[in-house]
Amino acid sequence: RLALAQYGAEGNDDYRYLMSLEEAFARPDVHIDAKLPKILPYIQQLAQSGDTTLATPLRRLTALLTQVHPGEAKAWAAAADVHYCLGEVEQAIAHYRRALEADESAWSVWEQLLMVLAQEGRFDELRDLSEEGLELFPNQPVMWYFNALAYLETGAPDDALASLDNAAFMPMPEPLEARMEVLRGRALMAKGQTDEAGRILQDATERWPRLPEAWEALGDWHAARGEVEQARQMWQKAATLGGPSPALKKKLAQ
Repeated sequence: RLALAQYGAEGNDDYRYLMSLEEAFARPDVHIDAKLPKILPYIQQLAQSGDTTLATPLRRLTALLTQVHPGEAKAWAAAADVHYCLGEVEQAIAHYRRALEADESAWSVWEQLLMVLAQEGRFDELRDLSEEGLELFPNQPVMWYFNALAYLETGAPDDALASLDNAAFMPMPEPLEARMEVLRGRALMAKGQTDEAGRILQDATERWPRLPEAWEALGDWHAARGEVEQARQMWQKAATLGGPSPALKKKLAQ
């Protein structure tokens, strides 16, 4: 910790301050837990603002972490976070996987990698990863959620429903419960059980009226019934609440 004390931010801008940390970050005798707090606020700033001004020093410092502390999951995770914030998805995924190789019990890394794969639409990988994760975390409802999502998106609604059933009685935060319920409605719709799907999705919009996914799924349900105007109203509501995704923009353009 003392090795980092000499590097202060006072009198320097953020870029120069981060660059001044390189010497200390290259030293294996400085513990990683003394290094990470120096850069985590800047990684969080990058994630929130998207400002890439500090991309170069953050890349260099996190690369040093992985070189000097290759057995530390947190080193690979920090580097992965930087890559993902910069839109470097392949590098991010590879680094998250290296983090799990270093420590398979690092739940926050599992959760982040699952989210990234889902956001990128890589559902085959998401299915395989969540199956691995369930061996380690069978009582984590988030793992079952991503497992169900992966099965639904790869054309296996029965398996999706089975995963949702496995998590049904687990304690979970309400936002996750809401997404689970919407996913159940979507899976039932994929199976052709439209009446039950409609009931679940309508109920979801009433229980969680600010959840964009619920309105979008209800719009999909109306569209499947040929109710174009109702579908458009639901999709527009979803877009207003959450900002239209590319898929939702395509629906609204129909």
